[in-house]
Formats: sequence, C-alpha cells, structure tokens
Amino acid sequence: EANIFIFDPFIENKIIEEHGCKPISKIEGIKLADYISIHLPLNTETKNFISKKEFELMKESVILVNSARGGIVNESDLYDALTKNKIRGAGLDVFSSTSYVDPYQPLISPQI
Repeated sequence: EANIFIFDPFIENKIIEEHGCKPISKIEGIKLADYISIHLPLNTETKNFISKKEFELMKESVILVNSARGGIVNESDLYDALTKNKIRGAGLDVFSSTSYVDPYQPLISPQI
C-alpha cells in the first residue's frame, strides 16, 4: 500500500484529504519521499524549486520525476546529485533550455 503525500500551497488541505492523500510540507515531503513527481507551473516562485538544498535532504534511494516545466529542477545540481549518488535516479521530459545539446548532454547520456 502506498501513502501519497501532497505539497501544494494553492490547495486547501481538506481537498487533498478528500482525495485520499495526505498534506505535507515541502521540506518534510522531500525528506520522506521514495518518489517525487513534480507538477508545477514555472514562475519566479518555482524556478529552481528543486536544487542543491533539496537534493541534500532527499533519501539516496529517491527517484525524481519532472514532467512539468524545465527550470523547476536545477539541472546542474541534478547532475551533481546523480553523479555523486545522492539520489537514485531522475526522469525528465523537460529542460530549462530548448537546446537538446550541451550543457545537458551529461543528463541524457547513458553513462549516468
């Protein structure tokens, strides 16, 4: 059985609970999660929403998925977290740049 926790500053906790989920703070969620799935718009508040500070708090076994917007996850910090085995893995279908070449080549390389 999976426990689903949600951090969403725009939705009331009672609505989260009505859907069978548990509200949680961003920091507590990052510390607790086995999987993190990001569903945010990109704006000034969410740019680099996940960066070095958050990666330091995550379990080494966490898998991060960003299918929201590029720029929410700091790709340089993600690369460091992956290469230093601070997190288990990441799935991305978005990047902060539309360029599919450098500087993101290390993130799409099968060597990671």
